[in-house]
Amino acid sequence: TIYVHEGVQCSADFTYTLTGNEVHFAAPSNTDGTHYLWSFGDGSQADGHHPNHAYELFPEHYEVCLTVTNSSTGCSE
Repeated sequence: TIYVHEGVQCSADFTYTLTGNEVHFAAPSNTDGTHYLWSFGDGSQADGHHPNHAYELFPEHYEVCLTVTNSSTGCSE
């Protein structure tokens, strides 16, 4: 079983669903962002609003962080 936790230093919320060792992530649709950067807690990163990521089964706890940036305002969360 894989456990995903929102990073302590992260302020952008997200949802996820598990299918085996693959996790389907989603940023909230009400986020005013133009760039989404995901850190998956295993050294991998991706961008996009709805990325998928396959994890190794061990270790089984991963701390995920989503950073959302609005390029027109320069704000990040």
